[in-house]
Amino acid sequence: MPKVSVIIPIHNGRRHIKSCISSIQNQSVKDLEIIIVDDASTDDSIDICNRFAEKDKCIKIIRNIKNEGPYSSRINGTKIASGKYMTFVDCDDYLAHNAILHMLDHAEKTHADIAVIGHCYSFTSLEIHAMRNKAIKQLPYLINEELIKTKYMRSFLGDDDLIPVSMCAKLYSAELMHRQWANCDLKWGEDRIFSLQSFHHANQCVIIPEYGYYYRWGGTTCKHNLMDYLKYDSYLNKAMEIATNLGYSSFIPLLKSRNNDYFLYHIRNCILDSEITRNEILNIICAKTKLHISQARMLYDDQLSIIKKHLPKYVARLILDKL
Repeated sequence: MPKVSVIIPIHNGRRHIKSCISSIQNQSVKDLEIIIVDDASTDDSIDICNRFAEKDKCIKIIRNIKNEGPYSSRINGTKIASGKYMTFVDCDDYLAHNAILHMLDHAEKTHADIAVIGHCYSFTSLEIHAMRNKAIKQLPYLINEELIKTKYMRSFLGDDDLIPVSMCAKLYSAELMHRQWANCDLKWGEDRIFSLQSFHHANQCVIIPEYGYYYRWGGTTCKHNLMDYLKYDSYLNKAMEIATNLGYSSFIPLLKSRNNDYFLYHIRNCILDSEITRNEILNIICAKTKLHISQARMLYDDQLSIIKKHLPKYVARLILDKL
C-alpha cells in the first residue's frame, strides 16, 4: 500500500501536465501512487500521460467517457486509490519538493484526517510567485472536530478569511475519503461543496504554516465558461442543500449575504482571463444583474480598479498588458 495517492484530474492540459507530473515524481516522499483522471480531453494530454506511465509503474490512468468536470473526476480517482492518504493536484499546478512530506508528517503526528498547507499564485511567465492565503499562518495549528463544526465550517459558507476552500493543497486520510460524496456537476464552486462535506466528517485538521502548492494563474483545469457565471444560483442552491442536510442551517444567511461578492469575484476572474473580451464580460453583467449597459461599464471599471489596487504592481502590469 502506498503512503499517498496523488489524484490529478486533467482536461486538455497538455501545456502544463509535464511539469505537474514531474513535480510529483520529484517529491521527497517516494512511496506515492499517481492517479491521472482524463476528463474526456480532446488534445494530446492523454498521450503525454501515457508516455509518463510507460516509464513509471506508479502512475495509473483512468478515463471518463464524457466530460464530468473536476469534482467528479477527483472523486472517480479516489475510488481506485489505495494510499493511506490522498491529495489532489490540478493538471496545471505543481508542488514544492517537500509539500507532501510536510503534510504527511503533520498528519501522522497529530492523527488528523486533513492536513492543510499554504498555496500561492504562480505567474510562471516571469517566475513570479505571489503569496496567497497569508491568513493560514494565523490559524491554530490543530483544529478539533468541535471547533470545525462550531466555527470553521464558516470557511466554506462565505467566511473566506478562515480555512482555504480549495480541494487542493490538502492531504486527506483514506478513511475520510472512502465515503459517499454528494453528486455535483458544477463547473466552479465544487471546492466549497466538497469541503463542506469533508470537513464535517473530519475528526480534526492540522494547519501547516508553510507554502507548498503552486496554483498556476490562468490554468486549464476548468477554464472560465461564460455561461457558468450566469448559473451562480445553481451553486448557491447546492451549497444550501448540503449545509442544511449536515446541520448548518444557521450559516446559510452568511452564504446568501456573499452572493453578490462571489459574483463580483468571478467577474474579476473573467477580467483577468485574457481569452474573454470586455464586451463578453459586459454581457455577463447585464444578463445576471439586469443593469443597463452604461451601469455595467461602471461595474466593470470598479472591478478593474480593485485588481489594479490590490495586486502587486509588477503582477498587475503583467496581467493588465493582456487587457
